[in-house]
Amino acid sequence: MAAQCPNPDCKRQLKLKDWRETCPDCGVNLLYYGLEEGMEREADEVELAAAVTQKKYDRAKAALIGSPLAIVRLVFLVLPLAAIVPLVTGKLMLAMPNDLKTIVLGILNIFTGFADFNADFQRLDAAGRTWFLLLVAGVLIMAVTALIGLVTCFLGASPKWFARGAAVSTVGMASAALSSVGLSQLARYAESTPTAFIICVCGAFLAFALILGINLIINKRGGLPVKYTPCFIAGIPEEEVLAYVAQGGTVENLRVQTQAAEKAAEADEAAADEETAAEEITATETVPV
Repeated sequence: MAAQCPNPDCKRQLKLKDWRETCPDCGVNLLYYGLEEGMEREADEVELAAAVTQKKYDRAKAALIGSPLAIVRLVFLVLPLAAIVPLVTGKLMLAMPNDLKTIVLGILNIFTGFADFNADFQRLDAAGRTWFLLLVAGVLIMAVTALIGLVTCFLGASPKWFARGAAVSTVGMASAALSSVGLSQLARYAESTPTAFIICVCGAFLAFALILGINLIINKRGGLPVKYTPCFIAGIPEEEVLAYVAQGGTVENLRVQTQAAEKAAEADEAAADEETAAEEITATETVPV
């Protein structure tokens, strides 16, 4: 397909002899024609993307530290993770009946020294193995739930935030209760009461329960207040632009319409000023001396 002039009013078919940078017919610059409009279009796209990102950032900021309740909720979301560290790194000293050697079991040993862990684990009776696996399952689910809770906390100002928060808190409390059951049963074999383990499990359960309570209070108050940063796209407030784009329009068309409306308003204002000035001159001429 032969090249042609980019000017829509010209569209001359260019030949090899048309090597100059201007069109022989209309005289437009073949290299830079429409460059300014293209740059404005790209700037509009960048500003539109920045406005959408800014709204998401404002909602995430409100969800994390937008109010005292949000800050307290964030602290309680971190507490289960802090409670899980001793549960994973700690060890249980167990003593089975008719076994002279103490059994040492830790969740972290499953990954760091499985052979030694498996040897001690097999020395437990069937019930002991079941309760230990129950404890491990509860702690792992609790860890995943706490991480998911931190991630979903960024969505705390979205329409479905309460359902997500309630699900996280419910699963977190259930996993803490599961760990508590396994730990209480293993305590029968323990040489000493695993106080640190008990405190961590109970603390995690309490943290998830408090998070649920805070979410209920926030939901009852109508959600977290979000303070949006004012943004402009092509000099137009973002609300107008986003609404226009949602209806299938483009930023470029809206900018053209806005500029046309502004020019028309300026023309009307200038005409009104001229009319007012003419009336003042007429009134001055008719005043008797």
